[in-house]
Amino acid sequence: AEVLGRLAFLYRDLHREAEGAALLEETIPVLEAAGAEPREIGPLIYNLAVLRMGLGELGVAERLYERLLEITPADKGQERSVAWNGLAMVRVEQARYAEAEEALDQAIAAARDAGAHPATTAYYLHNLGFLLTELGAYEDAARTFAEVLALRRELLGDEHVETAATLANLADAYLAQGDAETASRYHEEALNTRERLLGPDHEETATSLRKLASAYRELGRNAEAHTLLLRGLEIRSTNLGPSHHDTAEMMAELARSEVALELLEDAESHFRTSMD
Repeated sequence: AEVLGRLAFLYRDLHREAEGAALLEETIPVLEAAGAEPREIGPLIYNLAVLRMGLGELGVAERLYERLLEITPADKGQERSVAWNGLAMVRVEQARYAEAEEALDQAIAAARDAGAHPATTAYYLHNLGFLLTELGAYEDAARTFAEVLALRRELLGDEHVETAATLANLADAYLAQGDAETASRYHEEALNTRERLLGPDHEETATSLRKLASAYRELGRNAEAHTLLLRGLEIRSTNLGPSHHDTAEMMAELARSEVALELLEDAESHFRTSMD
């Protein structure tokens, strides 16, 4: 069963998901008829669900995750948490956000009850934070990302790209609530960390520059925002080219900052270029 699971995921990596799914769908009933136990069948059902989700067959993937939960014993909390998280991701894709939140709550509870590695809990909380943001529950999202940040600082330290990403997520949640002051502090820390770890010209550094500029604009710090956006535009123009969507996005942000600074000719030029 383990070899089959690896083979199915090899098909996925080769972008041959349909072949991998067909292999598992042929094999699982044979193993069940031969009396294979849930611990042998479960990983194959999980792999099949992942493949079906990758093929866009969300209803099939949902039923597979539900079946996996049915056959996984209650005392197998870590395995159940994986299934609940998978089910949540399917429901996010189906825009069934309230049900996805319930599934993620189950995943987090199962992982904690099973004493799962804190990195696993952090991953599920990370997913929950994004879902809460999608639901507009920004205060809950901020609390969730704060918990993820505490876990990642403990596990990975301050000097890690995942810690920096969580800082940015937390900042976004505060900015969505209208707390630009707190958001700017977290975005500043994320930017400084990314510059140290990834370099001053990395794309993630450019993303931090744009997000920090947004927080600064909300605070009326328009000149500082403009300086950040000029730098971000230079990075994206160099890395991605002048015609890339992300470069155009940065240019449009720069134009908005120029309107605030009454640099209207520059703003008009950048708006026009961003729409070309």
